[in-house]
Amino acid sequence: MTGAQETPPNNSTATGTATLLLSPDEQTGLVTLNFSGLSSAETAAHIHGPAAPGSTGSILFPLPNGNFTDFLITLSAGDVQNLKNGQLYINVHSSNFLNGEIRGQFQGGSSASSLQFNSATSYVPETGGSALITVTRLGSTAAPATVDYATSEGTATSASDYLATSGTLHFAAGETLKTFSVPLVDDLYAEGSETIKLSLSNPAGGAFLGSPNIATLTIVDNDVVTPSPPQLILEESGPDPNQATAFDSMLFLRDPFHVQSVANWLDLGPDRNTRVLVFVANLKLNLGETAAAVVVRLIDSNSQSYDVVAEDVRLVPNFDLAQITFRLPDNLSAGACMMTVKAHGQISNTGTIRIAP
Repeated sequence: MTGAQETPPNNSTATGTATLLLSPDEQTGLVTLNFSGLSSAETAAHIHGPAAPGSTGSILFPLPNGNFTDFLITLSAGDVQNLKNGQLYINVHSSNFLNGEIRGQFQGGSSASSLQFNSATSYVPETGGSALITVTRLGSTAAPATVDYATSEGTATSASDYLATSGTLHFAAGETLKTFSVPLVDDLYAEGSETIKLSLSNPAGGAFLGSPNIATLTIVDNDVVTPSPPQLILEESGPDPNQATAFDSMLFLRDPFHVQSVANWLDLGPDRNTRVLVFVANLKLNLGETAAAVVVRLIDSNSQSYDVVAEDVRLVPNFDLAQITFRLPDNLSAGACMMTVKAHGQISNTGTIRIAP
């Protein structure tokens, strides 16, 4: 669509594309319009006809203002025949060009080829690893064709919910579908289902963008904050029946733990207290919550209790477990130390760790 196709032609630099996809019974059609660069505000858009290029026709179908996808129209047998004969055109009007700023003639025939998503909406679980998106090619496949694809943020955030991706799909002669993947990030937060925008652009090889060329991918959240208490993971073969599965976060060694790290060769700065890792099931953070929402309670061998705010809470890859990192307090006594984990008002089962003299 250009100003040069108007009658009479104008010097507008605006451009656009439009598609009209006929239903199999040829009684309805889906119209998609994308344009940019109008010299002034859009006032209207219509499909006109019957008229050949260089001549004008009556308004047949008023269209919505702005860019749109899959606007349904009902065609008569005469409209369908005029469409097939290249006698219908689409016209976008503006304040500066009341009779039309850009126009394009609908073209059909055996050489037409459209590229589009196979669905305007698709769903994938957050744990799916990646989403496979399919792009189809309709019409003639006699020649090679290409189309660009890209993701953009809907309610999902790139890097934390998914990895942004873009590229070009290459259809060889005879090929009717191609796929691309959108990598997903499974996080620890209960944030509800989120969306990614998908788009196609820049068709080449004689193809045009069909409908839908804009789609939505919904990531179905698998994280739900429940009222059930967190479950501290215990080691069945440990020295105590309630021995917690715990590690020194720097050395990845089992207990007993020294309150201050024995890794003298490491530059830990002024705070050399040992950080301990434990593992908890049934623990999810609400969207926006930090590790401070989780508190580890320690009761040492002298029955002194300490409430220690977690420094880090994260998902264990490929397991439905949270990994919690906390700092051993300064005055923790040597011997068996009982511990629980508290989150969202719920307290876990009790485990034990050993503190070295």
